[in-house]
Amino acid sequence: MRAKPKNEPLADRRRLLPQTSGARQAPRYATDPQNDATALKTKSKPQFDSLRGGLQIEAAPTPAPLLLEGSSEDWKYEITPYEPGDCRPVVFFDIAVGDQALGRIEIMLHDDVCPKTCENFRCLCTGERGDYVEGSRRTPLWYKGARFHRVIPDFMAQGGDLEKHNGSGKGVCIYGRTFADEEASLAFDSPGVVAMAATKGQDANGCQFFVSLGEAPWLDGKHVAFGRVSAGLDVLRAIEERGSAHGRTRGVVVVSNCGQLQ
Repeated sequence: MRAKPKNEPLADRRRLLPQTSGARQAPRYATDPQNDATALKTKSKPQFDSLRGGLQIEAAPTPAPLLLEGSSEDWKYEITPYEPGDCRPVVFFDIAVGDQALGRIEIMLHDDVCPKTCENFRCLCTGERGDYVEGSRRTPLWYKGARFHRVIPDFMAQGGDLEKHNGSGKGVCIYGRTFADEEASLAFDSPGVVAMAATKGQDANGCQFFVSLGEAPWLDGKHVAFGRVSAGLDVLRAIEERGSAHGRTRGVVVVSNCGQLQ
């Protein structure tokens, strides 16, 4: 099991991609099932379909305290806005398959790189934002009970669909339905890189995410990678063992509990 990283200087703690300008090619996303067979057979960079412009980086707004309804009972509480500190936040997933507990995965969030994306993920781990309400429909903004619905060995494990639990949900987040991309500057240079699964293209981030199960350099700069697994790689491998070439899992891989450690 990999030890939790120490708080060394930022330059040593992350690898930044070189900045580019001008138009760039849009990927077939890591979350596109059409790429699975090609990526697994060739281990090469997938072909891209069309051109798209560079990303507009949004500054993260400073939210005011909110008063929201809870998800399971008729109770209310005040939310204190989260402010990035000297230490990066660490969140956790407890993973189970049926009645079998696989263990805990800890994820360090690079909120100095992607503050808005990290804040969304952190809140979805703690459940502190209550429900997303649309008409008479209420969707808990909490990863507890969410599934890893698509796992491809040597590639990635995708999860976090809070609506349909199978990848077909429209997407929800603490900002509404979706939110814009931030700078995609973390490299997919190892297993355990956590990124948004924007299945509908640019600026369509919601609640779905994926965790890399190996190096995937063709994804560098194409998905907003915002965190890394800091402990529990053995649990990530246990999830990988329950995947298949087409992504279907053996058993229901579920987040039995989740929250924030620091």
